[in-house]
Amino acid sequence: MGYGWIFTSNLTENIKFSGSTKEWPSSSKAELIAILTTLIVCPPNSNISIHTDSASCIATFNMLSSPKLTARRFQKLNNCALWNTVKHIINVLKLNVSLIKVKAHSGHPLNDAADLLAKEGLLSKDFLQINIQHITTQSCHMKFNDSIIVDRNIRKSIKRIINFQYFEQHLSHQNIHLIKTYALENIIDWEFSQLWFKYNPFTAPTSAKYSKHVAPSVFRTRYFALGFHILNFGELDFFLN
Repeated sequence: MGYGWIFTSNLTENIKFSGSTKEWPSSSKAELIAILTTLIVCPPNSNISIHTDSASCIATFNMLSSPKLTARRFQKLNNCALWNTVKHIINVLKLNVSLIKVKAHSGHPLNDAADLLAKEGLLSKDFLQINIQHITTQSCHMKFNDSIIVDRNIRKSIKRIINFQYFEQHLSHQNIHLIKTYALENIIDWEFSQLWFKYNPFTAPTSAKYSKHVAPSVFRTRYFALGFHILNFGELDFFLN
């Protein structure tokens, strides 16, 4: 992901900066990294106005000072470690920061120039990484595979990782090895498959009727592989004869 910003002041010429970052890609993270790197170079005890076209970043930034944002809710925010870093920089430099919404692709010269800088930063191989171990506002963090900091809703992220592990174990079963082959070749549409598995014609989310309804769907998956296997052989014999 690329990011870029332009620093304007009546005292100096415009200062430009761009770069790239990785892990947990999203447009809001790229905007957040741009805001974070902007604050690092600001002089202490300054009034800073940041113009951005990211409504998501503005909403989250305004939420940081809300008493309704408890520590538990804060940890559910995406990029919470980066937002902790932003709070740390503001507190250390004693900055007064305000974010101003700019309409994207509206012909604003500085906003368009920042977009071009972000595209240039995308080509950079020097990825910016934040060492959050020194951030006093976050005492601990979780890593995946001993290298990637989970900077997302931890419960949802761990649930997604476990689901992928269960899914891999399911596809590794010898009775449905053909389904794994079709999955690797992108023959199966997993989005519609998921909708098929989750379809519930009953009003109650869980019931004995629903269990009887969904169990055959799961059980049939191995026979689909067998059916595809037979059809492939039948088609092969047809053309050979």
